[in-house]
Amino acid sequence: MRNLVYIVLFVGISSVWGQEAEGSVYARIASDGNGINIRWSGEEIIYREGVIISRMEQGSNWERLTATPILPPVSKTGSETLSESSTIYFDAFLEMPENDYKESIMGVLTLVESIRDLELAKALNILYQDNTVVTGNTYKYKVEAKRKQKTVLLGETDFLTMESYQPLSAPDSVVFERKKTRVQVQWKVEEDKHYAYNFFLKKEGGEYECYSKEISSGALAEIKKHFVEFPVSKDTVYHFKLEGIDYFGGKTVISEEFIVPLKDFEAPIAPVGIVEAKSKEQKVQLSWNKSAASDFSHYNIYKRLETEPDTAFQKINDVPLTISDTLFMDKVNDPGIYFYKIGAIDKTGNEALSLAYIAQITDIIPPPIPTKVTLEADTGLFKLSWADHRTPDFKGYEILRSVSDHDNSDNKFMPITQAIDTNYFEIPMAENVRNPFAYVVVSVDTLLNKSQHSEIVIGQLPDVIAPVPPFIKEVVAEENTLIVQWLPNQEKDLVGYNIYRKAKSDTLGFTKVNGILIPASLYTYADETVNVGTSYEYYLEAVDQSKLISEPSNHAVGRIAPLPLSGDIVIVKEKYNELKKELSIEWSLDSLKNEAIISVVVYRSVDGKKPLKVKQLDSKIMHFKERIQTPGKYAYHLRVYGERGNKVASEAIEITVKEED
Repeated sequence: MRNLVYIVLFVGISSVWGQEAEGSVYARIASDGNGINIRWSGEEIIYREGVIISRMEQGSNWERLTATPILPPVSKTGSETLSESSTIYFDAFLEMPENDYKESIMGVLTLVESIRDLELAKALNILYQDNTVVTGNTYKYKVEAKRKQKTVLLGETDFLTMESYQPLSAPDSVVFERKKTRVQVQWKVEEDKHYAYNFFLKKEGGEYECYSKEISSGALAEIKKHFVEFPVSKDTVYHFKLEGIDYFGGKTVISEEFIVPLKDFEAPIAPVGIVEAKSKEQKVQLSWNKSAASDFSHYNIYKRLETEPDTAFQKINDVPLTISDTLFMDKVNDPGIYFYKIGAIDKTGNEALSLAYIAQITDIIPPPIPTKVTLEADTGLFKLSWADHRTPDFKGYEILRSVSDHDNSDNKFMPITQAIDTNYFEIPMAENVRNPFAYVVVSVDTLLNKSQHSEIVIGQLPDVIAPVPPFIKEVVAEENTLIVQWLPNQEKDLVGYNIYRKAKSDTLGFTKVNGILIPASLYTYADETVNVGTSYEYYLEAVDQSKLISEPSNHAVGRIAPLPLSGDIVIVKEKYNELKKELSIEWSLDSLKNEAIISVVVYRSVDGKKPLKVKQLDSKIMHFKERIQTPGKYAYHLRVYGERGNKVASEAIEITVKEED
């Protein structure tokens, strides 16, 4: 706390001191003209172990003025002439413990009071008067403090020439500005000369009064805009003066009188404007009525964003707008709601602001088109990726799809996602989907503006689903051909069938019958390479565009049945020899066909009775003889038997055997 207060009251008060100095030292010609006064201050305010004063005459070396350290007082001796207020500070120093004194505000206040009252400074031994100086000579002083038997440099002064006492010159570089309700005053603050300033003020025709007393130069150094500010009435002229106070309580020459004249603060009539938002161009156009003020100077345009309600309106015109400028175009960078004010300023600087006008710039500019779109087809899955094009108002990407055809430029793409926050997306599909698809990607911003769609990418899922097994309806025999018939498969990517066959009794397995693939448009196959009477077993396989093959179809059997034995037994010769009572028959089997003959059987019936087998002959024998002795009516016929059991009968041969006379 002590250091903070010390800095506030004494910041920058050193005259000249080196980097290792820990305090401040001042030198001033004594007001009575008898020598030069030297005073000092430092961290301990009053150094209990004493200080050493040294002097350097210009062109010479340092010489010590005090043979022994100057010690602070230890009793009230010498303080009898102090004023009542100074006595309080003096007694506090004597009575307070050293550490309490340094750490309390009382120490700092004592130092300040010693500037006002040099008698207090002398009583506390923090002021030294060098009476050995010679008029006309130039000197500088150094003060060192004793602490724990070590010497600490408090500081050094500038060179000072001994001459008659003259007050310091008045503060200079005084400037002021009259506002509507107050006046702000500034001047050059010289901390190495002035401890503080007094400010005097009066109204026109009145008397001066001290308006601000002992304004600390250290505190003023921290003020960047003005040093004194006082309220004013608009119809009153004000006068002011100021003076400085040095570190020995002396006052500077009082400054010249400054007059604060009246000033016009009546602002012109506020403009009435019209605001037009041009979203497409991202501009806001402001127009307003022309000012009729005779002392008009210029216009200013101010703007504030709706999203920054706590921010003041900012001037946006680079140069003042003249009275003929009644149109202003503001280029905005981002969509949003903007507030505008138009300011009319007169030649005195008074400004009248219009109402706040609102303009909303809508984002109608679409985001960038996605690029580098790639599509990868996997089993039951499309993988879509693209380059990421994010803008400050980015919301996401939409993916759109259509079935691909020969001309995708006129396709109607339908969205399959809402806005997604990624540049990669997987699209699950049924594994049996075989359509080719076209995809595009669209960028979407927060106001739902959409870019044009990206380049079209086309993909088709790999075919991993084989056709379903075909179904054979039947195998039909036609002449010497077996016709295999089946139900047609419904797969759109079907390209054809293969047919396999084996003889029913064959144990070696099936072989493919067709040479080239049977087209998908056919659903019958004529097998002409079969043998009559042989049973054949068939099955089919379906094949699609991806050369995937179905499971075998059901099996079906077909056979060309042989023709029955046909033709006639031709009787070449028949004769009955009555003398010998002998019947002879000759025949021909040449007209018989379709079946191999294994035997010929001769049948006979007597007197109309059932024919009975007489004799079975080899198929190569073409004749038959038999003696008939018993009278009666006889009927003979031949029966030929084939190897499959078919038979053919000849016509009957009838004879009558009479009784002998």
